[in-house]
Amino acid sequence: MKRTSRYLLAILILVVLVLSMTIFYFIPKTAAIVLPFRWDHVPLGQKRSTALHYFGRPADSLTNTTKTDTWKAERENGEYTLEIHYSAGVDTVADSYTLDFTYKLGFFSKTYRLKSDSIE
Repeated sequence: MKRTSRYLLAILILVVLVLSMTIFYFIPKTAAIVLPFRWDHVPLGQKRSTALHYFGRPADSLTNTTKTDTWKAERENGEYTLEIHYSAGVDTVADSYTLDFTYKLGFFSKTYRLKSDSIE
């Protein structure tokens, strides 16, 4: 009986290890590799018109309170979200961005921050 419980404990530890490696390492690495091509090169320091020409029409457009544009790309297992934050002045210059991936599998959902950068 003790020998069987040791094997079960070893199998349980192995399963937990594989699941945690999948959730916290392999999914974010894979999502970063297969992200939309243009989203890998965000034009920081450029005007909003340049970003709109480069990425197309945003899903959520610029408002006076948030000063961000949001683009979304759906995939089988999740959604990529790109947010570009603009300066508060008259010239809307892209000063930072965040790129997130939300993984969805049944009831499980987790958001990963793939990239973020700013001109500061």
